Amino acid sequence: MAEGKLNRRKLASLCVLALLALFFITQQRGSEPPVMGKSTPQDLGLLLPELSEEHRQALQLVPTEVAATWRQRSFLVALGFLSPDNNERRRRRYLLRLTSFKYKGVATKSNNFTGELITTFILARHPDYNFTYSPKLKEEARHWNDVIALPMNEGRVSTNKKTGDGTHWGPETEIGMSRKVFHWYDLALHLFRNVSFISKADDDAFLHVPQFLADLHVLPRRRVYWGYMKPMTVKDPFYFAAGILYTLSRDVSEAFVAYEPLRKIIRVPYSKEREMEFKPLILENEDIMVARVISYLKLDSLRYYVESCCRFNDLNYGFCSGVRHSSVIIHGVKEEQYMEMVNRLYDGAPRTANQFYRGYLGWHASCS
Repeated sequence: MAEGKLNRRKLASLCVLALLALFFITQQRGSEPPVMGKSTPQDLGLLLPELSEEHRQALQLVPTEVAATWRQRSFLVALGFLSPDNNERRRRRYLLRLTSFKYKGVATKSNNFTGELITTFILARHPDYNFTYSPKLKEEARHWNDVIALPMNEGRVSTNKKTGDGTHWGPETEIGMSRKVFHWYDLALHLFRNVSFISKADDDAFLHVPQFLADLHVLPRRRVYWGYMKPMTVKDPFYFAAGILYTLSRDVSEAFVAYEPLRKIIRVPYSKEREMEFKPLILENEDIMVARVISYLKLDSLRYYVESCCRFNDLNYGFCSGVRHSSVIIHGVKEEQYMEMVNRLYDGAPRTANQFYRGYLGWHASCS
């Protein structure tokens, strides 16, 4: 038995190495030539005049025809994965495209963006490239047509944090991530005019798309805040959905981006001298920031859909590692584990929506 498990791990590692090798060969040779070029703000202004200049800039690496197609589609959910412009996370993006994004229902370039779930990667200009977008990212965007290139700078990392260790990247980077979340929700509302839900996820997580979509189908279309809820014990306590994956219904998303104190602070450049200005809305933690704003909004009839680590798994910490067929998101997967997740979660049966029961906070997901 132990030998069999070891062999499967070796096979999974070989598979991921082969996939990554293929990726870099493809990137170098350009064996999948782009059929459409990137957008210019002028092109988008003619085709989609209702978008602001800031929104058009965010679509600079998306072909104009693709942006127009997105605009016409009626997606159930738009999901943005926060990601930086570096090689480590480039591999993560590629692995997601080869695994999670291959599930039925995901709208990608290969199916002319037909599906219920539209997935994008949300990036900012990285300090490693003098606050420009790298040639590798531009090539990646031409291949996949799923990169949102925000007209903002990524924050500089000021700690020794590594991917998956649960610590802090430093205030400038963390506040930059909050800024990316705001701009993603703001763009998604204007670009995907018929979308019912908008989600954010981490790029070092595996998304079990069939379960995600099955669960979304049973949720109401209004007043929804869904995720792995944790308490924030401050003077005015509230609950927040952990950043590995959270989902807001369209109306809650609209209220979030319209909150005036957030709109005022979100574009203020970070500096040590102004750090206290970012504290009231807790911009050093993007997931807590979203919940802080929602708590201040006091929306009537808001429904919390509460997950625990039985379905929102985290492999970084032993107490949340119990992956099951009803798992929605698995955070902290290693590069060699993506295909393992596909195989582990497949049982040949269509996924059914999980049961939610009334609990102390809202509607709680069953772990049975």
